[in-house]
Parts: sequence; structure tokens; C-alpha cells
Amino acid sequence: MKVVYLIQTYWNAQQIYRLVRTLKQASPNCFVLVYHDASVFELDSAPIQKYDDVVVINTKIQPRRGRFSLVQCYLDAVNWLFHHHIDFDWLCNLSGQDYPIQPLSEIEEYLFTTSYDGFIEYFDALSTENSSLWQHQEGISRYFYQYRWLFDVSTDWLRTLSKPVKIIVNHGQTFLKIQTTYGIAVGVRANPSPFDSDLICYVGSDFKTLSKKCVQFIYETFKENGSLVEYYRKTCLPEESFVQTILVNSKKFNLLNDNKRFIKWGNQSQGHPQLLVTTDYLSLTKTDAHFARKFDCNKDSNILDLLDCKILS
Repeated sequence: MKVVYLIQTYWNAQQIYRLVRTLKQASPNCFVLVYHDASVFELDSAPIQKYDDVVVINTKIQPRRGRFSLVQCYLDAVNWLFHHHIDFDWLCNLSGQDYPIQPLSEIEEYLFTTSYDGFIEYFDALSTENSSLWQHQEGISRYFYQYRWLFDVSTDWLRTLSKPVKIIVNHGQTFLKIQTTYGIAVGVRANPSPFDSDLICYVGSDFKTLSKKCVQFIYETFKENGSLVEYYRKTCLPEESFVQTILVNSKKFNLLNDNKRFIKWGNQSQGHPQLLVTTDYLSLTKTDAHFARKFDCNKDSNILDLLDCKILS
């Protein structure tokens, strides 16, 4: 059995190299594909070139949170794997701030013996049962409107300046919506949307571990269902819905509604998890998650040292 670890990165080269080294030392047979946003800086592959089956691709696409470009980079990476005939059984996507919290031998043995086809978080975008994590109106505003992005980056002053307009527009009517979390965008209510009782809009975390047959199905749907792809290109945060909607609606796969990721949320409404530090280590040892996020070796490298002792032992 072979696992591909797809790492989508843009920041902190030394932490990227550390993650690659840990993955390869813990699982020499794995394949690591680093898909890096070269608009920030070019990632040099020299520090990790001694490892077999490690490839660094510097992309000019500029994947941005909240846009389809992040999904596109995932699909481009999948295309690269298929085009280069990389044999694999599982694809696990990570960011440069993720890290394994279990020995990879145990993770991969679990994947080898499981009856599941994928580990992915999902729930109905219109659900009212996830009130602690999700608001019904959030699902509507993200995926039932078609957006045009006016500003790529949403700075504090820009959000402050646009807040009064956003409140008036978003609460005063249902035809237009304004998004300010990952840039400034104006959306128009889709009429019609592609979603109905046969195609439910599902949402969940972008991070997932999928079997090859799930990955193939996603990629084939992307190539064949152009209308759905074009619709998602104009939604907000398609990376948290596109794959879920395709896989869950297909009813072809045995999916566990658990992506095996540990994330520590502070104010989840802000959309950013808290950094994990040394004092979180005990919590990490008590979970059955496979990976955790986010880490920053510039602020606390000791937590990664402790994890390495566990992972590499």
C-alpha cells in the first residue's frame, strides 16, 4: 500500500522541509508532493532532494483561501499524479502547518485495513443541527450566491470600513450579499442554484484522506460536469464544499464523517484555528486523530520535537 501526502504550501520554508523530512523518515515508502504558491516565494527542493519520491511543484496559480483556485491546485496536483503514473492507494492533503500526531506506520496500517473509502467531514449546508459550528444563513450566503471578487485581500481597515455596508446589505434583503473574510466580494442570489433534493450542498473541512477511487471520481466529475464546476468557481469557500458535495451525493463510497484531524478552535467565527503549542501535547496524545493543525515552529518548535519523538520512535 502506498500513501501520497499532498502538501499545499505558501509560507515558512523551514517548517515545510521539516514536515517532509518527518513524513519520509516515518514512512520511507510514501510519496510526498509539495504544491507550493510561488507567488510568495520559490521553494527550493535542494534541502529535501536526498529523499526518493519527493516532488516540489512551484505553481503560479496563487491559490487563495475562499476561492476556487485552492480547489484547482488540489485537482492540478491530482492530474499531475495521474499523468506521471504515480501509483497510490490513498491521498492525504495537508498544509505546511499540519503535522502527524501518530506514528505513520499506525496511520498507514489503519488505512490498509479499513473498510472505509474516505475520511472527510461533511454535513448539509442548510442544516440547523450544527449550531455550535455553523449557522444556517452561512451555508446559504456561501453557496447559494454567485460572487465577484473586488479585492483579493481583506485587511483590518478594509473590513472595518466595509462593515456598516455589509450589515445593511446582508440583513436588509436577500438578493445581494457581501463577503469580507477572505477578500471583498459581492454576490447575487443564484436563480436557480444546482442544489435540490437530488444534489444536496454538503460542507466541511478542506482537509481529508481519500482512497484512490474517491480521488478518481472527483477528478472525473471535475472534467465531465462543467456546469457544476463553473457554479462553484463563483461561490465563497468552495474548498469546503466542492469535494463533499460530489462524494456524498454519489452514494458510491463508504465515507466516515471524520477527517481524522485535530484542530483547536478559539473564536471559530473568525475562521482561524489557534496555534498548537507545547501545553497542547497532552491533548494531542489523547485523540485518535492522525494529523493536527496549526503549528508554527518560529513560535514553538518544542511541540514538534515532542511529536517527532512519538512519531519516529
